[in-house]
Amino acid sequence: GHTDATNLPLHWTEKKNIAWKTAIHDRGFSSPVIWGKQIWLTTATEDGKKLFAVFVDKDNGKVLHDLHLFNVAKPQRITRENTYASPTPVVGRGRVFVHFGTYGTACVDTTNGKVLWQRRDLNCDHEAGAGPASSPMLVGNSMVVHVDGRDVQYIIALDIATGKTVWKTPRSLDYSKFPVRDRKAYCMPMLVPRGEGQQLISPDVYGNLIQDLDSRARDFETMPELDLGLKPEIMVAKVPFFADLDQARIRQIVALLRPRLVLPGEKVITKGSTGDAMYFVSTGALEVEIGDAPIRLGSGDFFGEIALVRDMPRNADVVALSYCQILMLSAREFRNLMESQSDLKATIERVVAERLGDS
Repeated sequence: GHTDATNLPLHWTEKKNIAWKTAIHDRGFSSPVIWGKQIWLTTATEDGKKLFAVFVDKDNGKVLHDLHLFNVAKPQRITRENTYASPTPVVGRGRVFVHFGTYGTACVDTTNGKVLWQRRDLNCDHEAGAGPASSPMLVGNSMVVHVDGRDVQYIIALDIATGKTVWKTPRSLDYSKFPVRDRKAYCMPMLVPRGEGQQLISPDVYGNLIQDLDSRARDFETMPELDLGLKPEIMVAKVPFFADLDQARIRQIVALLRPRLVLPGEKVITKGSTGDAMYFVSTGALEVEIGDAPIRLGSGDFFGEIALVRDMPRNADVVALSYCQILMLSAREFRNLMESQSDLKATIERVVAERLGDS
């Protein structure tokens, strides 16, 4: 948690630095939430057939409300490492919202303990041996919670005054393609600043990572203004088979290049793989792992062109030794250049033959 309080104790025992201690019946792994002098938490019988919300006075630890909210006829089996009251409540504006996953969601008036509304239709298969865990949060006039089970996966917003559905959004991935044991999630939404407003982020199984990687890939494939160690025109002109081209044709090739950021230890080329691009090193250092004498590459060097010209597998691994900025010329663009400019094609084939020692 977080606090701006000072002079807090650093050590506790059963008697030292304890203001009060109150036993709570049954089992619940939810965290307590505080509103003024109120502490709210949830608990459930070990068999999951009775679900409760408990209000404790923050000053003295006295239980002021012990609300039996739901009965569950046939709760799904869970692991001993979980409870039927693991989702943490959320409290604000005189209301506390408790969520027990598929077994029930309720809003309670914090002033008198009266149940204002309940929902028992946010159902999902929590998976036998797992159980509920996703916690709700407040966003404006809505309570937002994830419903991620083996059968359904969605995010839903409920009106805090009535409990009615404000909106419901299915997960963007088609989880039918994944094994059933990989569809269940336990996370909760979060609000993050974006521009002048805020954005609701809802992590999920696989989706968050996959979409993030897709986004990064699209970013790297665009041509932003980079702080490059060498001008792309200079790097292209250093390639022997581009050296005799005029500036107009050099600029034409530069326009086809795509930037890529490479992390230390990242493998840019794998031995035996198909040639999909040639590369120009702008900044950083890489190593060609070939034979007993690795070749070091640095700013201004290029590599990967021979596999494109000869349509042959890569003959070595190329690994980044540091953070690197490189520029890629894809195999498709490379071959288009060769086919559209016969004189360039002849030059490329001659230079590669010389480098390989062809007769």
